[in-house]
Amino acid sequence: MITSVAVRVGVPSGPANGPSLRLSLLALLLLAGFHGTNHFMFDIGVFPVMAFATALIFFRPDWPLQFVRWLKRPDRKSVV
Repeated sequence: MITSVAVRVGVPSGPANGPSLRLSLLALLLLAGFHGTNHFMFDIGVFPVMAFATALIFFRPDWPLQFVRWLKRPDRKSVV
């Protein structure tokens, strides 16, 4: 089953659950840096953008909803 292989972000770390949220976000940041560098250094078309976008499938299926809820939280400090 494919979901057993995918990294589940936000689930407590353990042998069956994959890495922790901090480790997954660090990996995503490094991946963004790698693909961003490739995008600007080499003329390989849309591949780096697509590779980064498809990396998001390894997050939990409800991550977009959780992100929107986090953005709408009233206790978030305003940057402006």
